[in-house]
Amino acid sequence: MLSKSLVAILVALPAAIALTGALALLGPGTLQARTLPVLLLFLPVWVAAICVAFAFRSAVRAALWLGLVCVIGFGLIALARGRGWVVLPS
Repeated sequence: MLSKSLVAILVALPAAIALTGALALLGPGTLQARTLPVLLLFLPVWVAAICVAFAFRSAVRAALWLGLVCVIGFGLIALARGRGWVVLPS
């Protein structure tokens, strides 16, 4: 249980950031229109990621799956910025 708690603490937050960040950048509408709904969605996504960490049989599986979510989410963000799909204001 302690190892799952550590996974929930250390990996669930970056997974939630990656998911909501990808949604904020790649969702429909303007970036200004998406900002508040995505910010309000962040907390439920984070809590769901924490719950998912405890749903796995082992902490290793939880860490691998949540780590995969992080890689995919941050990869989508990097791909969107690298391809010029999203231009962030400076």
